[in-house]
Amino acid sequence: MKKMMLQTILLCCLCMASCSDIEENRPVLPPGQEQEEPETPDRPQDYTKPINKTNPVPAVYEQEAQQRGQVVRIDYDTRDYAEGTGAARTNTAYIYLPYGYDKNTDQRYNVLYFVHGHYGTASTTFEAENGLLRKLLDHMTANGDMAPTIVVSPSYNYGEPTPNYVDADPYCEALPQELINDLLPIVESRYRTYTESTDAAGLEASREHRAIGGFSMGAVTTWYALEHTLACFKYFMPISADSWALGAFAGMNRPIETAEYLAGIIRQSPYAGTGFYIWAASGTNDSAYRETLVQIEAMAQLTDVFPLSNLTFHEKDGARHEFRPMAEYLYNALPFFFPNGQDGNMNTYGHLTVSNTVKDVVEHEAFAGFGQFILPAERRYDDDMPLANVANLLPYHNYVTGERAVETINTMIDYVNEGNRLFYDIYSEADKQADARKNNTGLFFFRGEPGRPFAIVCPGGGFSYVGAIHEGFPLAIALSEMGYNAFSIQYRTGGAQVACEDLAQAIDYIQRLRVEKAAWKLQNEPSLPVTEIAYSCGFGSISLFSRTFKKYFGITPTQFGKEEKPIYAHHGMLFSKNGQMLRKNLTSKTDYDSDLCEVELNNIYFMKANIEIKEMPEMQAIYCRHIGPFHLVVQAYEKVIKWAEPRGLYIQNVTKTATVTHDDPSVTELDKIRQSACIIVNEDVKVEGEIGKMVIPGGKYVVGHFEIETDEFQKSWNTMCKWFTESGYQQADGCTYELYHNSHRTHPENKHIVDICIPIKPL
Repeated sequence: MKKMMLQTILLCCLCMASCSDIEENRPVLPPGQEQEEPETPDRPQDYTKPINKTNPVPAVYEQEAQQRGQVVRIDYDTRDYAEGTGAARTNTAYIYLPYGYDKNTDQRYNVLYFVHGHYGTASTTFEAENGLLRKLLDHMTANGDMAPTIVVSPSYNYGEPTPNYVDADPYCEALPQELINDLLPIVESRYRTYTESTDAAGLEASREHRAIGGFSMGAVTTWYALEHTLACFKYFMPISADSWALGAFAGMNRPIETAEYLAGIIRQSPYAGTGFYIWAASGTNDSAYRETLVQIEAMAQLTDVFPLSNLTFHEKDGARHEFRPMAEYLYNALPFFFPNGQDGNMNTYGHLTVSNTVKDVVEHEAFAGFGQFILPAERRYDDDMPLANVANLLPYHNYVTGERAVETINTMIDYVNEGNRLFYDIYSEADKQADARKNNTGLFFFRGEPGRPFAIVCPGGGFSYVGAIHEGFPLAIALSEMGYNAFSIQYRTGGAQVACEDLAQAIDYIQRLRVEKAAWKLQNEPSLPVTEIAYSCGFGSISLFSRTFKKYFGITPTQFGKEEKPIYAHHGMLFSKNGQMLRKNLTSKTDYDSDLCEVELNNIYFMKANIEIKEMPEMQAIYCRHIGPFHLVVQAYEKVIKWAEPRGLYIQNVTKTATVTHDDPSVTELDKIRQSACIIVNEDVKVEGEIGKMVIPGGKYVVGHFEIETDEFQKSWNTMCKWFTESGYQQADGCTYELYHNSHRTHPENKHIVDICIPIKPL
């Protein structure tokens, strides 16, 4: 089974139905709670239905596995959160430990919290249908469908279901609080989870390894968890029920209002953007199918908060409101949330054939994060369509063959396999937040010879789709083989205006990087002739170089080279009059005014430090690239750690990490600074998608050793820059980096142990 590149712990409170295969019939609503006619929102231009079909469970997964996990019982103390009395209570949970848990003492485990339905108890999760879900988990673990996972089944009804399921609402709302306060600290300290500490800070730090979900009233519980405990859960899996945050069945009867309410909670949290994921599901014959889907569709229309990268809906054809479909939902969800790093069905870099499907391309791990752009993203197609029929996706093109498409795809897989980064964003995160359609853009890069001109291929069909697989990629590959640095652009469709805007942005992105490289050479290698610098950075003539350079900096290359060198730092950046000149020529002076003008050398604070010149070793690293303000590089770290942990490449407080800065902030705008969030590795690693590999060069560096609080990074950089003014050295060609030796969250004083490393050469 193909796995998506998400690394998490899914805390899934799937509220189970009856212990038999008889449908759990939802009772008639009490008086005054009759279903209303739902709101019908207007759909935005970029709205796309979030519906996916589930894949069936292999028949053998319903039989006993040779390697069986064990189920243990926990009784724990809690209190009355539902009625607000605070009275002491005792509750029960059951815990599934995968086969081999007691033997593999170095393994850390994902945790899945799995809650029964209205008529069940905590024990029914692993007992119903003759242990159906336990058998499923055994087989999925043994076959490597998912990473090893601990499964916990708690209860919100204390073994005594309410007479009417609607009356369980306050207990559902209270359960997330009970989990956070009472059950999670026990489970995640007793067993080998990813949680370092079980206080509020520790649970938040490990939220990426945790999700909550539920079936029926458990889905209602899940929506409450999204509302109240977003700081502790990143992943949410509501099945067959709407949100009752605004009243019983409000998600169905008031979908627009409910969607806006939930979106508002997320907008006000630190987790907007990539900080959460909702995997919703229901059966097409489920009595709660409509009430679930109508809310999901309303949420999906708020594309700034709930794009398809954050929200999907999965349906099982013919499934009713009963226990048995849970197996299929889990079979589909668990590999998505808990990738094992070992794919038994398709090698990570395995070649495809014409018999492979569209889904195999979109979800291929070599294309993680951008697989939707390989084939025409705008075309509506069946995921199971074989690539032999790829011509159906390009109706306005001639001579389209599956064989040619597959050849191109396999060439791109090989390119990634060789350690090359294939896809680049052209817009900043701020740009994409302002216009969600800019998420559907980017550049595919096929490297040519250093210093050679570049070409951008603009595939046709833009009024309807981008024909990259037929036009863009093959031509760009051919140009790269001729020595050119070739790009194929993924642009917005629907009109020449937006397409041309994206092309202009792409050209600007490429030119800016070349100009900034030239600026660095002018500043740090003054002995090089301007002509040599121009040609080495890919400019075909000195006149073109001069015009382009002046466009970005407001002065000529010769004038720039005569300006003073950087002498101080601010917000981790070296600045000079060159940087000030650049920002004075920006269309907006916001960054300039706030980040530069207020700083004077004599007002900078320095700190004591151990600074030495030393030979740093060459280091192998895997990385995720970040473009934008320095403090947002944490988003890239979330992605690379999420990818590395299940592969055994990252252990908190053991594995070293590094932030490599590729641009000189004295010449590059703050929102265009490129940084790599790196994990240091000791072996050759196959990478894919957004994850690349690089070598951090060894050589002579000035290294400052610091043990600092989060707000002291500025002072540490100021200190390093002051050292330069007194040392007789200057910065050499290469990238600066911060090398981290710990997680500040586990430090007794919440401090970072970090080395600031800057390549140097004599003045």
